[in-house]
Parts: sequence; C-alpha cells; structure tokens
Amino acid sequence: IQDYEAAAKLKDFAFQAHMGIARCKDATGDLKGALASYSQVTRLNPKFPEVYLSRGKVFHRLGDKREALEDFKQAISLACID
Repeated sequence: IQDYEAAAKLKDFAFQAHMGIARCKDATGDLKGALASYSQVTRLNPKFPEVYLSRGKVFHRLGDKREALEDFKQAISLACID
C-alpha cells in the first residue's frame, strides 16, 4: 500500500494508485477503508465502470443493499456507453 500511496501523490497516476489502494484494502478485509478509497477513485475518474462494480460489492458485503444497487446500475450504465 505504501507504494500506491506514494504514486497517488503523482497527478498522472493518482487514479490508478487509489484503485490499487482500494483493492489492497478490500483484499485484506478493510472494507471501510476500501469504500473510502473506491469513492476517491470515483471522484478522480467518474467514468470508470469497474470502480462502481467494486464499490458496489463492498457496499453489499457491508449490508448496504441500496447503495450497492446504485453502484451496480452506474457500472452497467457506464459499461454500455459506446
């Protein structure tokens, strides 16, 4: 995570770095941390469907079905844009 945090400070790599941080936190069970990191990715790149899918999964695991559904819908919407 430290390498991703260093990369997140570089403007050109912030989006990818925050996605990496989110994935690491998700994989290690830090769901609230993952949620915060995925949300940061949505602010940096709101047109990236994968982040909404991943964040939706975290919301679902946290028991927030409504937010999960909204993120899943957003992921589908963005993935279907030509």
